[in-house]
Amino acid sequence: MEDYKCALFGDPSRPKVCSDYQAEHEFCGTNKSEALQILYSLEGKSNYLFPEE
Repeated sequence: MEDYKCALFGDPSRPKVCSDYQAEHEFCGTNKSEALQILYSLEGKSNYLFPEE
């Protein structure tokens, strides 16, 4: 999707857990770029086969 939003927004079948989720700055940053940087960092730290140096 071009706007990067979940396709379930506005859909009555969207699970309650999704609408109840509150993003935290520590994990989501303040914008898409920060969020991706945090995500990539966490993925690298959780990869035991190729740990970050």
